[in-house]
Amino acid sequence: MHRRLFSLLALTAIIVVFFAVNMLASMALRSMSADLTRDRLYTLPVGARNIARGVEEPIRVRVYFSKTLFADQPGAIALQRRVEDTLRQFVAASGGKIELEVIDPEPFSEEEDQAIAAGLSGRPVGAGGEKVYFGLVATNSTDGREVIPWMGAIEPRLLNYELARLIYVLNNPVKPKIAVISGLPIDGAEMDPMTGRPQRPWLIMNELRGQYDVQVLKPGVSSIPEDIGVLLVVFPKSFSAETWYAIDQFIMRGGRAVFTLDSQCQSYVPPEAMANQMALYTADRSANLGPIGKAWKIDLAPQVVAGDQQNAIMVDAPGQDARQVSYVVYLLLKGDLLSKDDAVTTALQLVTVQAGGVIEQQADSPLAMDVLASTGPESMRIAVEKVSFPDPMALIRDFVPSGQPLPIAVRVRGEAPSAFASGPPSVNIPADQHLASSTGPINVIILSDSDMLYDRAWAQEMNLGGMTLGYQKFADNGSLLLNAVENLSGNSDLMSIRASASYFRPFTRVDEMRKTAEKESLAEEQRLQDELRAAEQRINEIQRTRTDGQAMTLTLEQKSELERARNQQIEARKKLRQVQLDLNREIHNLGTLLRVINIALVPAVVALFAISLGVYRVSRRGADRRRVREAEVKAS
Repeated sequence: MHRRLFSLLALTAIIVVFFAVNMLASMALRSMSADLTRDRLYTLPVGARNIARGVEEPIRVRVYFSKTLFADQPGAIALQRRVEDTLRQFVAASGGKIELEVIDPEPFSEEEDQAIAAGLSGRPVGAGGEKVYFGLVATNSTDGREVIPWMGAIEPRLLNYELARLIYVLNNPVKPKIAVISGLPIDGAEMDPMTGRPQRPWLIMNELRGQYDVQVLKPGVSSIPEDIGVLLVVFPKSFSAETWYAIDQFIMRGGRAVFTLDSQCQSYVPPEAMANQMALYTADRSANLGPIGKAWKIDLAPQVVAGDQQNAIMVDAPGQDARQVSYVVYLLLKGDLLSKDDAVTTALQLVTVQAGGVIEQQADSPLAMDVLASTGPESMRIAVEKVSFPDPMALIRDFVPSGQPLPIAVRVRGEAPSAFASGPPSVNIPADQHLASSTGPINVIILSDSDMLYDRAWAQEMNLGGMTLGYQKFADNGSLLLNAVENLSGNSDLMSIRASASYFRPFTRVDEMRKTAEKESLAEEQRLQDELRAAEQRINEIQRTRTDGQAMTLTLEQKSELERARNQQIEARKKLRQVQLDLNREIHNLGTLLRVINIALVPAVVALFAISLGVYRVSRRGADRRRVREAEVKAS
């Protein structure tokens, strides 16, 4: 009886101690963690810690999270926990200069009024008009305020960057100045020439304004202000000689610049397209470095775009076939195609390119050119006219890999000559301060595609009831440009943590299988078309030899030839379907194997380990008992 009571009390004590230890650990060890992910997704990067340590005046961060209403949504609770844990790491790194407060804005409460006044976006739930909130408001000791209306709109891998950027901006209220000259409506327009509606600024301009004092210059400017640190030149089409001279002299006197060029700009609307829609396809839609490219002997290769079948984006095939094919001029650059030796690209994961050009350097160029991004070796220079009226199938059929990568983004450096060696191009420009060469080594970054900055190339808008909540970024195009500007302006901490890791794990094996099958099916289709053309030619030859005046009547020979051609077509289509079936079967088998590994094999291994451990412990206890008995026998 006493032994049973003692066992019951011991079991009760163990349970109490277990829960007590867990409660104490959750409170006392809250800031302690072990990040076992491959890309250290839950560890504050060095650049973020540096920004937090650099906070001079107190920064107060309020996180509004509807804990009660989110109680049945574990995904939202997990995200809130990660946001809070990350912010606490910032607080710890700042030595207390950053203050964190988590608020639950219950419906119709004063806290909800505060959230609304701060500009947070509430999502309606229930029939009583309640709204859930998950946003952030940060303020500094002056009047600085930064707001994230909905935290769920932030790409998970960019959480560290977004929070670090917010703290950096509040700690550095005086923003560096940059200038933008653009041949595209990157800063919006009063009217879109194609829709007749106002055009809002591109997302990249909002990103730039979040960190910089952005001054937009007209393409006709004849000088660049002296206080501009970095100049962004977007699609410099039809720039005047005076504007080119202003850009040239800005660089000659030590200014840093980023150029985005294009061989076939999809987002450019030619002026003549207003009266003639065909101009969208036939007009010249390219922009290069103009006179500067001639002086530096670095520019876009004329009238070609970069194609890469191995890294192409999949698009729907034209016609009635419900399949996808590679569009070899729309590219996904990742891995080794993004330089790991340059700070601008070393942390990027994925960059999209839409019919970008090819940057080339002449052998006698006076400058050094470092490649930041390129296509893979399975690449080809494709004539612009072949993508004016796009036919993905034809591009694949005519694709002949060169075996050489094609530069998409480069850094140019060194002592540079002026593009205007004889002086200003106009008598209206003073010549007394003209520079015939750079005052020191220049530092310029060139991108061969301007379309990569357009919203749909790298981000998807998130809407709720007609209200924009934010953007879901699926590529690092914006990060590439912001990194370039930050690098040239000297801000290394923010650049080092942008897109620091990726949650995206592509099924590269599946992509390779699909592309292989695509080549096989298109080769089979080409063989079919050749056979059909040969059969039609034979029929026409027989028809021309007719002398009986019955041209519309088929002879037995013609009927036989036509029947053979039709049989060939049917047989080839069967083979095409078989190729696609084999591809789907191989992909399905791979998926089944992965499911078996995840669902059955891993638990089986864990169970086997547990059973083995149990057997080992039982056998060890048995051996211990035997040794005790043997010792007792010897002692007796």
